[in-house]
Amino acid sequence: MVIIIFYAQLKKACGAKNTTISAVLKDLGIGVANGTYWKRGSSPSAELVVKLADYLDVSTDYLLKGDDLITASKLPQDAQLILKLYDSLDEKSKAKAEGFLAALADQDKS
Repeated sequence: MVIIIFYAQLKKACGAKNTTISAVLKDLGIGVANGTYWKRGSSPSAELVVKLADYLDVSTDYLLKGDDLITASKLPQDAQLILKLYDSLDEKSKAKAEGFLAALADQDKS
């Protein structure tokens, strides 16, 4: 099921960028035959999924699970900065940051 979703989502993401799967694969130096393999049910490597997601400006979740398309470039610059900083944190620090932001949001409501 994931592979079927992957190929469909990859095709959608390429369409949103007005390109094709073959063109993206060529740009990334990936064999174009991979597109056919994936269409037939082969699994892409995690490394390739990440490369494709980065190139197409989508999340790996979008490609693998069909989650909503949210691209970083559509976010305001301040939100992009916050997301980049958050992604650089370890899990413990992420929990602290979430708690801090929740406290700030509660404070603003008062």
